[in-house]
Amino acid sequence: MREYLALRKLFDISVWQEPFEKKELRTSGTKVQKPVVRKILTEALKIAAIFVVGFLIFKMFNKPEPSSPVVMQTVKVPAGQRAEVTLSDGSQVWLNANTTFTFHNNFSPEKREVQLHGEGYFKVAHQSSKPFVVNSGEYEVKVLGTEFNVLAYGEQQAFEVSLLKGSVEVMKSSDECGLKLKPDQRLVV
Repeated sequence: MREYLALRKLFDISVWQEPFEKKELRTSGTKVQKPVVRKILTEALKIAAIFVVGFLIFKMFNKPEPSSPVVMQTVKVPAGQRAEVTLSDGSQVWLNANTTFTFHNNFSPEKREVQLHGEGYFKVAHQSSKPFVVNSGEYEVKVLGTEFNVLAYGEQQAFEVSLLKGSVEVMKSSDECGLKLKPDQRLVV
């Protein structure tokens, strides 16, 4: 708008400084004004300039962010320590000692998939169109948005899921359907 007003002032000044003969041509006692087409073109150019400046400003401030490449990240929690991880979708994971947790920095459009070897407490952000899947070797836990704990230390041959809120489905990796848990239920294999 400032640019437009500055250009408008320059235009007004140039119009006032034109010689009197150019503004008004006299022929046999009548005034002949500037051609109408020239006025229309001048106004159209002003409007076009405003749109061009606006478009350039819009493009300058709305540059698309470069998409970051999908990278697998791994968190290894040593003995005697714990860790907390917040995923890109807003889900939170608390990891216990001797746990390895692997996840993507950006999830795929179809599902959010992570791998767990050890123990982790999950508070999953609800996204009905993208299920959250925890792979832990032989078993998978599939959820949409809930809070649950998974215990899957490979060397102990034990697998346990404890559900606090929401609903989860636990299945073997080779099966198509599994067992659904309700809040305050626990599955031990």
